[in-house]
Amino acid sequence: MNNMVSREHPPDTAQIAICGGGIVGLVLALGLKERLGLTPEVFEAASEFADDVGAGMGMYPNGLRVIRDISPTLFESVRAAGHPYMYRRWERHDGTEVAVADENVLSDRDDSIQTIGIRRWRLQKVLFEAACEAGIPIHFDKRTTSVESRQHDGLVEITFEDGSKRLAEILFGADGSKSQVRQSVAECGAKLEYTGVTCLMGISETPSQVRGISLPSSSTSHCHGAFFPTGDKEQCFQFHFPIKSEDADEGNWGTLSDEVGKEECSKLVEQLREDGWHEKYLEPLCNVNNAVRIGFCLLDKGLEKFVYGQKSRIVLLGDAAREYNIVCMATHSICSTFQLYFPDFLLMPLPHTNSSVIL
Repeated sequence: MNNMVSREHPPDTAQIAICGGGIVGLVLALGLKERLGLTPEVFEAASEFADDVGAGMGMYPNGLRVIRDISPTLFESVRAAGHPYMYRRWERHDGTEVAVADENVLSDRDDSIQTIGIRRWRLQKVLFEAACEAGIPIHFDKRTTSVESRQHDGLVEITFEDGSKRLAEILFGADGSKSQVRQSVAECGAKLEYTGVTCLMGISETPSQVRGISLPSSSTSHCHGAFFPTGDKEQCFQFHFPIKSEDADEGNWGTLSDEVGKEECSKLVEQLREDGWHEKYLEPLCNVNNAVRIGFCLLDKGLEKFVYGQKSRIVLLGDAAREYNIVCMATHSICSTFQLYFPDFLLMPLPHTNSSVIL
């Protein structure tokens, strides 16, 4: 084990590379830096991280614990960027409350790690600023096109869309559900297949009428929703409903233009109103900002492993390592980064250090 990585690699070889500067990639980078003193290089396909884009997400106690374990200061910054749920409400589409629960049950009554709603861009901004402050190099405009594990020395060669290359001793593929790292190394090819379920989500500057996350559902509309706070006067909504593959418009998944987003939400409002949905669920759609449409997919063949390459130096994690389905949440991705997808090989002494990754 101690001889797995030679110290005679070219000087331009990265010790650890992370393809994907999203939430999982940045959390991983910060964990390696803060917990082990290792400085990975992060390669991100986007040209920059922009403010006020995308929708929102929930961060649950398991994910918040990971952030707190990395850095108490980072933890406080993340909490300050979000808004606590307080309660969880199951409701019928007409507004009738079926059940209500204290969200604190999930945190064993620890208020400091109570579930929060947070805008995705705010979370990413907090992580990005922390990574910059920690001296972690983040390279933008670096879209991964292929990955090769070299036979003669076991190094990982990463090729980017701009034609540049980078060698790394260890590579983490955190480049999302359409991962090029996975496409390069997984034997099955890992093709995504649409499940028939689409989600329309967005942000609305409409204060919630009740504290907490509301989960209305309807058998007449064949859909269910989620409404949760991301700020004092801001909430995120999500509607999940079946759409046939031929009508799914897969080419237009992702963030919608302001015009298209308002049009899509307006159509949905008309349908839901006809089906008797309460106006408190329709008001946020009428005042939508930053609408996003997502089609949930599964891998046509599930991955049999998450570690690849010569001497097991390529690791898939986050959405790159699993299907993007209805229950995928950022919290799960953050936790899985440290609890599910770290293979045994990372318990070995790492190159050029006396540390081992034990998380």
